[in-house]
Amino acid sequence: MTETLREAPNRAEMAAGGLRAILPELALAALCVGAGAAYLGWRMLDAPVDYSFFVAGNLAFQGWTKSGDYAAFYCGVGAFLAAFAALAWAGAQALRRGLGQPYAGLLAVMAVPALLWLASRVTLTSAMEHLLYASAAGALGVGALTCIVLWRVRRCDEAALTEAVGGVAVMGLMGMAAGVGVMAVADRLVFDAPGLHAPQAMTALTTGGLVGAASAALSAVIGGRRAAVRRRLRWLLVAVQIPVPCILLLLLPLPWMVDGVEYTFARGHALEGFTAVMLAGAYADLVRVTLRSRKGGAGLFAALSPACVCAAVFFMKASGSMIPHLERSDYHTGEQLLPWWMLKEHGALPYVDFDPVRGLVSYCKMFFTDLFGDGSTGTFFLARNMQMLLLLLPVYAAVSRVAGRIPALVCIIFLPLDGLLRIHAVLTVGLCGLALLWWRLSPSWWLAAWVAIGTALVLFAPGQGGLLVLATFPLGGMALWGALRSERALLARVAVVGTAVAVGVLFLTPLGSIIFGAVRYGLENAQVNDVANSLPWSLTLAKPTVKTAPGLWEFLRFGFIFMAVVPVVLLVRDWGRPHWERLAVVAVPVSVLMVLFVVRSAGSIGSGMSRPGVATMWAMGALLPLVLFARRRGWPKARRLWGLALAAGVVGMVYGFWQFLPQARVQALFHMPRYSEPLFEGADIGIPSLQTFYIKKRPDREARHMNRLQKVRMLLDAVLRRGETYFDMTNHNAQYFYFRKRVPVNIPAVYNMPHPGQQRRAVARLSADPPPLVLAYADNQNHNGGTAALRAHLVYRYVMENYVPCEWYGLVFLLRPDVVDRAKAIPGGVTVARMVDETALSLWNRAFYQRDVERLPASWGQSEASLADQMRPVTACAVKPEPDVPVTGGWLRPKNGRDAVTIVPGGDDATGRGAGLLVLRLRYNVPGAVGRVEARWGDGPGHSVTFSGGSGTYIVPLDAAPSWLMSPQVLPVTLRFSGMKPKWAVRVDEAALMQRAQVPDPKR
Repeated sequence: MTETLREAPNRAEMAAGGLRAILPELALAALCVGAGAAYLGWRMLDAPVDYSFFVAGNLAFQGWTKSGDYAAFYCGVGAFLAAFAALAWAGAQALRRGLGQPYAGLLAVMAVPALLWLASRVTLTSAMEHLLYASAAGALGVGALTCIVLWRVRRCDEAALTEAVGGVAVMGLMGMAAGVGVMAVADRLVFDAPGLHAPQAMTALTTGGLVGAASAALSAVIGGRRAAVRRRLRWLLVAVQIPVPCILLLLLPLPWMVDGVEYTFARGHALEGFTAVMLAGAYADLVRVTLRSRKGGAGLFAALSPACVCAAVFFMKASGSMIPHLERSDYHTGEQLLPWWMLKEHGALPYVDFDPVRGLVSYCKMFFTDLFGDGSTGTFFLARNMQMLLLLLPVYAAVSRVAGRIPALVCIIFLPLDGLLRIHAVLTVGLCGLALLWWRLSPSWWLAAWVAIGTALVLFAPGQGGLLVLATFPLGGMALWGALRSERALLARVAVVGTAVAVGVLFLTPLGSIIFGAVRYGLENAQVNDVANSLPWSLTLAKPTVKTAPGLWEFLRFGFIFMAVVPVVLLVRDWGRPHWERLAVVAVPVSVLMVLFVVRSAGSIGSGMSRPGVATMWAMGALLPLVLFARRRGWPKARRLWGLALAAGVVGMVYGFWQFLPQARVQALFHMPRYSEPLFEGADIGIPSLQTFYIKKRPDREARHMNRLQKVRMLLDAVLRRGETYFDMTNHNAQYFYFRKRVPVNIPAVYNMPHPGQQRRAVARLSADPPPLVLAYADNQNHNGGTAALRAHLVYRYVMENYVPCEWYGLVFLLRPDVVDRAKAIPGGVTVARMVDETALSLWNRAFYQRDVERLPASWGQSEASLADQMRPVTACAVKPEPDVPVTGGWLRPKNGRDAVTIVPGGDDATGRGAGLLVLRLRYNVPGAVGRVEARWGDGPGHSVTFSGGSGTYIVPLDAAPSWLMSPQVLPVTLRFSGMKPKWAVRVDEAALMQRAQVPDPKR
């Protein structure tokens, strides 16, 4: 507690300045009391109007009243004045005893809930007035208890006052947690019907808090010597924590009910075993801190168990039982399902045989599902609570060692520990670990630890982990310089040992290949991630998804940028102070990291908080406390604590406001979920891995989803033999898991193969072991990358050139030529095309053709210089205007939608496969003119591409159209212009056919 209060003036300054030295704390505490009284008066004293005459007005017509408004004003002002006077009087008593410092610090802490309430009003409509009431009661309690302690405790000092008064607050909070723990035991282990005791749990929570606070207050009232008071409070704190670890029993999921029928989740004994281990660990930690607190000189809060704190926070953040449902996106679901399943079932090593899209973190969710559930999507939700609990403990331990307990508590409360923020939580632990080791190890050994921790972070999440490694390069440079200056011999020994270990790991274990693959994956994604997956800010600019001003909304989403500035300001301001070096170890990496995160977080700016908002939550909830309180000696300033509460509260409340609603928490964890919609069984539709589920939200769309899965399953069962797999180009990569089919390439979704290197490796894997069937179209999820012909062109070319297209009930699939006869086994009739005919083109077009490529040719054309090494020339083309198009000095004035000019290839031996890119240089006579162009090389469907743009170079991907790619010779291309205004004219200065450098040259 004393670690995170305030760096108030010393006793001499207190005596000289009197109450002025603690005026900010007094004023804010009195404001909390006044605001709480105003809000309470507005809600409770809203009496009807007492009419003296027959007056008609808005109040009478609507039945409104103004008494609550007046009550709020008078109650607020009166309570503020009274509270300020009372708290000032108590402060004067503390100042006379030289205890103004802990008194002011306690008031500062009690103001934090009110600041969180204030922060919530920025983005939320929910009042959460209980936070305001908590601050008001806490401030008044601090004043009253301070007077009692000064009166009853002999020779009261700073530690005694802090422990006696702060102990009441801690005992109250832990008492609430103890009540929840008692009810967790009763609900999960004692009662015959769990999930029916939410009201009792709420009563236990309230009663536990009151009993805990009252017992601590009574101990202070009894008084006595300082040692006796501390001893009583210590044993009370230990006693109240005894039921708290039992909160972890909430890991056991509740059953769920549909139409009066109760269902239970399929789970093994591993979940009970894990829960027992976590309980044993929590109690072991409680025993440890109890024994440590008995040593001489140990303060009261040494008896506060970190495991019990994390258990209490777990209650605030845990998810309740979720009725299994069919996920809407097989793409995103597959990202979580496949990595662990491929490793377990097929031995696919990470980054060697299978590239997890987000790193090793992608293995966690399915690992826990498989370990604690039945390995199906029905128990997928179990993994969230497991992951969160396992992250809570190291994050709290690491941050508390660097910044103190209360900042660490703020961190684990406001930092969501799901989704992308799982990665950020691990990065926080890594950064704290590097800082702690910096303060303890010599430079040479720190360098070895840096390499080890950096490698682990890159494996866990190549993108974000790589950025953290780059951000800590300044520390690495400083450590290397220090080692070269003062410990060269030790540096040499560490280098020899490290090199030997690295050689053994890299060349004698699979870890070497895994590390190489992770680095390659990170570098390839870094080259293309921005242009492949980004969305411009303008699409969601000033479109808040919560009730707030648009400008403030964008400020909240992009608040992480300011975390690049705050550390620099603190470093400049604190230059030369004793703690500057300790601050720099944390501040420098945080500042650099936030600068590096701009590209990653601001790349894809979708609706809601999106990636920038996630980065901001991380920055405000975890990185800000590290910078503000990094290893500072003494008590941190109150304004830093308040600033942290406001910053973390404003952003964290957007997603985590429910954590402060006790009723919502109790309802989620002690109330059995119920549903009334019909259920489906995965076994009934031939997909046992789905288990029991219901269709969520839009029944029409989800019914279509289920129907697609059934058809794909029937197709695969009819065509594939035991041990065979297929290649899915629909981006429904979860289907590999549903149908228990091995992924034949490193990356299961073609959408995630924008880099040519990834595509080449996929083609190599397919060529080495070509699957019998390729699923080309089944309600594809193309996202923003276009069809596979544009997103993963090399893979598209391979399947086009080596497979026979077929169609069955709307599904387009491709068969290996030697297994085409298997189509006869498919029930219901199958359309089988020859390799190149109109039927084949029709099916290929359904799967891969995208007529309108919008501004893609213009975008590529603007990068002609940087794309020069990605193309090779094939043949120059002649530009021939159509006879009926007016031409003046080379400028064409075509009619909209009519043939304007023909591009005639110069050679006779070029084919569609060998000349896939058409490079055009167009000019409009009007600056800024933007028109649309259609490039057509035939009359049938699928023989044209449309695009738009202004004057400049265009690189048109003609080979993304199957009709062009499979053409035995290149054909003349006719250009049609549309959107032309009367005075506009266009000129085609140059045209040429090129080929992608990644496509093999048949002439070599």
